[in-house]
Amino acid sequence: MVAEAELWDAADALAVDLGSDLGVVDDGATVGFPEEEEQPGLALRLLQAHLGIIVQSAALGGLESSRTPYRELPRSGLLLVLR
Repeated sequence: MVAEAELWDAADALAVDLGSDLGVVDDGATVGFPEEEEQPGLALRLLQAHLGIIVQSAALGGLESSRTPYRELPRSGLLLVLR
């Protein structure tokens, strides 16, 4: 078992290393998705289909106002939003 803080620290480091700006938190299903700029509202659709999403702060505007970030990943600046 990995402590939660260590898990998100590893995800943050990986996001920086890969130059990621969007991701999903899921149970292992393989998912492909386009760039957020190509499909407005993508963040909301991804959040409805997965346990959570990892997005840039600009994508928060496309979510319901009741959705707030669970945590910020400090190195990448991405936000984790859970369903």
